[in-house]
Amino acid sequence: MRPTSRSPPRCSPDQPQGPSRLPAVLTDYHVHLRPDEPDTPPDRYFTADNVARYRAAADGAAVAELGISEHLHRFRQALEVWRHPFWVETAVDDLDEYCDFLASSGLRVGIEADYVRGAEEAIADLLGARRFDYVIGSVHFVGDGAVDHLGYDVWEIEGGDPDPRAHPSDSIRRLRPSNTQISEIPTDSMNSRAASYAWPTCSGTCASEESVNGTPASTQSSAKPRAG
Repeated sequence: MRPTSRSPPRCSPDQPQGPSRLPAVLTDYHVHLRPDEPDTPPDRYFTADNVARYRAAADGAAVAELGISEHLHRFRQALEVWRHPFWVETAVDDLDEYCDFLASSGLRVGIEADYVRGAEEAIADLLGARRFDYVIGSVHFVGDGAVDHLGYDVWEIEGGDPDPRAHPSDSIRRLRPSNTQISEIPTDSMNSRAASYAWPTCSGTCASEESVNGTPASTQSSAKPRAG
């Protein structure tokens, strides 16, 4: 008696079926080796010793792969994209030297690039001319005002919520940085956070002076209002 339905095809042994069985891998790609504060020259932070501190903290938390994504506005070449006063003030590093350093350190080469309306082609040209492993897109400015820098406060520039129709509950105002300083975290608390590779309370991964004193900056919380 012939079967009423066809038998399922046999799977080829070189064509795996079903969900992938690849092991999970922990990564951290939003890491800054260097703080945003003034007087933080790259030769103090882009060093083999600082990279080793980060790797040690990552190894202790089973983070298999690290990538560094410094802010684009820290580099002179960023002025090809935008000449905002804040960028002009901070764009002092060389982007190609930064990329070469990360590549030679065995770290993933990344960048955190701001979206600047009207400069999309210039951004694409700048990033496309270099072999980044990845790019983190970010928004720190709305027009000429910054959402996280009191010196260029978008709420002051715009005289209120930049778009109250989009935020009827005034939720965006609740995110406005305050002039009140955040309480310092006790040193013993910071040490315990470092051991567990805990996320910092600031946006992304923060760098601080502690990164040159033995504790990777990715385990620290900044107590100062700062750009991105």
